[in-house]
Amino acid sequence: MNQIGRRFSALAIIGGAMIVVGAVVFVPMYIGSLDAVYGTAYGAMVVTKSVMFGMLVLLGFANFRAVRRFTADGAAVERVRRFVEVEMGVGFALLMAAASITSMPPAVDLVDDRVSFAELVERMAPAPPRLQSPDHALLAIPALQARLDDEHARQASIRTLAFVPGSGALPPRNTYDLAWSEYNHHWAGLLLVLMGLAALAQRSGHAPWAKHWPLLFLLLAAFLFFRADPEVWPMGESGLIESLKDPEVAQHRLFVVLIIAFALFEWRVRTARVASHRS
Repeated sequence: MNQIGRRFSALAIIGGAMIVVGAVVFVPMYIGSLDAVYGTAYGAMVVTKSVMFGMLVLLGFANFRAVRRFTADGAAVERVRRFVEVEMGVGFALLMAAASITSMPPAVDLVDDRVSFAELVERMAPAPPRLQSPDHALLAIPALQARLDDEHARQASIRTLAFVPGSGALPPRNTYDLAWSEYNHHWAGLLLVLMGLAALAQRSGHAPWAKHWPLLFLLLAAFLFFRADPEVWPMGESGLIESLKDPEVAQHRLFVVLIIAFALFEWRVRTARVASHRS
């Protein structure tokens, strides 16, 4: 076990070093300037990815030290196992962040409409979560579709769709779309907080009912399925299969499937329906 751990540590160090070298080479090419880091979605995702990578490095360092104590410390094996579990979770989130970056244009290509530092500070100021959703009809695409349908009815022309998945054109957005997105993210965040509290309650040993907390992920999956992409089915004009032509929509649908799979598997583990190697 000690030898395997040492070999894996060496491989992980090499892999981490290659990632750092790649970042040093490509950051100037794809971001270019400091204001692009905080002023574009691409830059923000790179920062998020970097923070998670830093977390993996710290966990890897803790593993590195624990592996070298296998022979002297019997509890080190259990610590490594826990570290690996956390690393897998952070690593999965890191992969999702990397996948999200691929759907965004590089920051160097977005020279206009960047968020200023003052706007960022104002945006990041603490505020109560948005718990009231705007009406779906007020969003940019449904509103535009209503105008196009009205024009179609008056002129008896061929019906035009406001948004065609996979066309390559960016969908229009307005302030109501921003409010819709904030509502989604705030409720998703509250659900995650609730899951964390339930997991802590289960860990305390005083709330056996809390072992079912992974099922809350199913609620999150349903929420994302209906609200993540309001321009497509089941809320919008585009059908389910047609909507998958849009990479962002396909990505959201994949996330929903992964969340459901994780929820069911973790629930089976927490309720002892899946045998644990620790027992």
